[in-house]
Amino acid sequence: MEHRASPRTNTDLLVEIISPCGDRAAGRIKNLSLLGVFISSNPDPYRLYQSLTVLVHLADAVYTLKGQIVRKQANGIALELEASAASYHQSSGLLRAVKQEMTEEQSMKGRIVNQ
Repeated sequence: MEHRASPRTNTDLLVEIISPCGDRAAGRIKNLSLLGVFISSNPDPYRLYQSLTVLVHLADAVYTLKGQIVRKQANGIALELEASAASYHQSSGLLRAVKQEMTEEQSMKGRIVNQ
């Protein structure tokens, strides 16, 4: 059984990854929590404990996540988000938006099935 400080939510969000020197790359958030994200991306340009900024553009807002790489694997990187009020505000807002979108999608599927 997995014990986490903050449960993960599975998703598939296109993001922009920005390194401290300004290099930019695309990735996809595959799961997120209040405290971290896993981003599917080429892990080669990054090193463990490197700081990154991740921009998530949704229809109604742009969320800025900042954190440090804590794990690299063949299909991406795990980022632990900064422990700050601003970081918590961004990650909680993004989680709310993702969960709301999931609820709306489920509602639409239910309406289609019931027609």
